[in-house]
Amino acid sequence: MSDLTAQVSAIRHGVALSRHDNLSLFRFAADAGLAIIDPLVATNLDIRESQFRQALRLDGLGRPIADLLIGFFGGTLHVFGDGLPTDELVATLNAETATRAHETHAIFGVDGPFAWELIGAWDTTQAIGLPYLGAYSPRDGVLVIRSGKTGEYGYLIAVPNDQADTVWAELQAASGDLQCKVVGSEALRHCSLENLVFEIDREGRFDLDALELQLTWRLDLRKQAAGLDAIRAHREAGLRRRLTAVETGADVAVGDEIRCDGRRIGSVLAWAPDLSGGLRRVLSVLDMPFGESGMTYTLNGQDARTLSAPFVLNHSLFLNPQRHGWSNRDEVELPEGLAWPTSTP
Repeated sequence: MSDLTAQVSAIRHGVALSRHDNLSLFRFAADAGLAIIDPLVATNLDIRESQFRQALRLDGLGRPIADLLIGFFGGTLHVFGDGLPTDELVATLNAETATRAHETHAIFGVDGPFAWELIGAWDTTQAIGLPYLGAYSPRDGVLVIRSGKTGEYGYLIAVPNDQADTVWAELQAASGDLQCKVVGSEALRHCSLENLVFEIDREGRFDLDALELQLTWRLDLRKQAAGLDAIRAHREAGLRRRLTAVETGADVAVGDEIRCDGRRIGSVLAWAPDLSGGLRRVLSVLDMPFGESGMTYTLNGQDARTLSAPFVLNHSLFLNPQRHGWSNRDEVELPEGLAWPTSTP
């Protein structure tokens, strides 16, 4: 088993710990911060205390330039940013007055079907009931947000630097028999691709706007913000291409052409191997109306089948934290053909 396979297996079957040094974190006074940030992002920020929302900063053509997680906690507006160096994020978010909390905090991730069990063992079992994109503070200065990009249960934890080593060690100790594994960005990105979860440093680097990237759900077309006029015009004119999931047995590379009856209809944006088989899982951009699921085209001389994401059945979908845990995971009823690793005695 390769190290990548082992890390992905931890995310898909158990629990994994990670560090998110790629994220910037800005903190504003709540009302003043909202007045600055709301006009800049294309997403509805009508959110309550202890609630977060996935948001986008677009350029004038409607293309994402920053991937954001924005929310309120403790009277403070928190903005996690990815996709640009910190100084460029400061400029594009008018964040000169914000606190650069990533300089004073470490950001950890906990992902996997049993991520909630690890958080419960580390802090309190009541954490199991935290709603998606909800937040709470288990101790002074520490913020826990239920989020994640893997398709499984996931959490982000922002920890003051003077507590970071202690909390990291506590999380590892709390994992007990969960067979927790520390994973890197490659494994997390592999899982995000399998679930068609947006990665700004992957499909977000092509000349595609938010509609073409299937990110309409992150947009509030009633707002006036950078890029939304272009999105509204594009929507009115009609979509000509879009991000589409494709599965193939062919060897692939970014930029390879996808064809139908000899005609080029799209290309490969990114791909990842099926670690349990010989297929390649591909993110492509296809011309409309070819970007529909259930179609078969040609990629490097072999069949390429379009499908509805995700590529995998996430095990978190079949767990009931009130009844299931790591110790009795074999009792979770998975679809035919899937199985948990054998329980330890």
